[in-house]
Amino acid sequence: MKRFKSNSTRIQSSNHNLKLLHSKRSTRVLILNNHEKIAKSKRSQEEMIGFVLIVVLVAVIGLVFFAISIRKPGTTEDKESENFLYSSMLYTTSCYKSQEIVYSLQDLIKACYNNEKCFDERQSCNVLNETLTELIDKSFSFGNGSIRKAYLFKIYAQGNVFFSSAKGSPTKISRLANIPIYSGRENIHVEMSVFY
Repeated sequence: MKRFKSNSTRIQSSNHNLKLLHSKRSTRVLILNNHEKIAKSKRSQEEMIGFVLIVVLVAVIGLVFFAISIRKPGTTEDKESENFLYSSMLYTTSCYKSQEIVYSLQDLIKACYNNEKCFDERQSCNVLNETLTELIDKSFSFGNGSIRKAYLFKIYAQGNVFFSSAKGSPTKISRLANIPIYSGRENIHVEMSVFY
């Protein structure tokens, strides 16, 4: 029985050693796991910082290109003004060709080019100036409180300006719209520059 007790003591002591060994391994495993977690955590943070830096760099480059394209002085096409010019050519003016026939803006431009008078004896170019000023003022806002600072309206025939109207102070940045008007053998072009 003594022998059995000593065996049981050995078993108990060896169990105790196993527990200690087991707890030491757990601690080592725990310590190793903590080091791995810290290492993984640092790697994750570094990757996130790298990603954020790339996103910020791309955003800054995009903003620089956007700012350059907006600030670039020069003339570009203006679809809004072009649409305005096409639709305004159909506008009915206050100038009558006869008692029953009213000039459209396009017809009034042709009458101005030919130095014709309205039925009520007003000069067609004066009526054209009044009509254009009214149409442009109703369609656009110009000045300090607006993004549009000025406009310049010109009508060419055979390459020469025969009518012009302007408002505001021109800047270096402008947009241009140009449309043709067909008038028999004359080649008439209407041009509107809007300054920003």
